[in-house]
Amino acid sequence: MAEEAAERWPLDGVCILHRMGDLAVGDQTVIVACLGPHRQEAFEAARYGIDEVKRRVPVWKKEIGPAGDRWIGIDQPAEHAEVPR
Repeated sequence: MAEEAAERWPLDGVCILHRMGDLAVGDQTVIVACLGPHRQEAFEAARYGIDEVKRRVPVWKKEIGPAGDRWIGIDQPAEHAEVPR
């Protein structure tokens, strides 16, 4: 996905990272950073990167709560949250 962004926009660098392992509620899990000579293209490439991560990368998470634990993405789909743009 980073290579695709670098091919579509005039960028000097792209970094996409997704955390793994035990994470607390509210921890940041993904970063998309794009470096380019013009901010508009860098912002567009970063939006593309995060949208593609959300669309393509299979993410499973285990939620643990008072009712027990459940896997999201395996046992049942995650609830879709609309993000304002």
